[in-house]
Amino acid sequence: MVYSVIITPRRLSRGWLMLVFGLLICLKAPPLAALCIGWAVALSFSYEGIEVDLSDRRYRHFTWLLGLAIGSWQPLPPVQRVVLKAHSDIITSSTGSRTNYTSERYQHLTLLLSVPDSIIGEVIREFGTGQNAQAIAVGQQLADVLQVPFVVMPDV
Repeated sequence: MVYSVIITPRRLSRGWLMLVFGLLICLKAPPLAALCIGWAVALSFSYEGIEVDLSDRRYRHFTWLLGLAIGSWQPLPPVQRVVLKAHSDIITSSTGSRTNYTSERYQHLTLLLSVPDSIIGEVIREFGTGQNAQAIAVGQQLADVLQVPFVVMPDV
């Protein structure tokens, strides 16, 4: 059986700009307008998620678009638990000269599958620091599907 965990829900606001553009050019170029309006509807009803096939021990990240779940399947490792932890990276970039570099800290939440004999685990998704509630909800749903504990690290 295949289980789906929705990460980003359908948002009608996603395709509004394309819809407005399509409506504006309706009189001048009807075929292009129809294409824009169709694409706007498709974008508005699309969403992202994770599918888990427990019987075949595989999972995939997918984007649902026009009735199709697009994404490639990967083997599902033996999962001990689902973990949500805060993470930060330092991104260093050059501003053009050899001696002038800038560094910025990129902070995010990482949802991962904890697997045996792995220090890092299998990274499932990164969420922005303002998406705590969404990250916790997705992590809990995924843990329920996999029938493993869900652990939220203290720094989240």
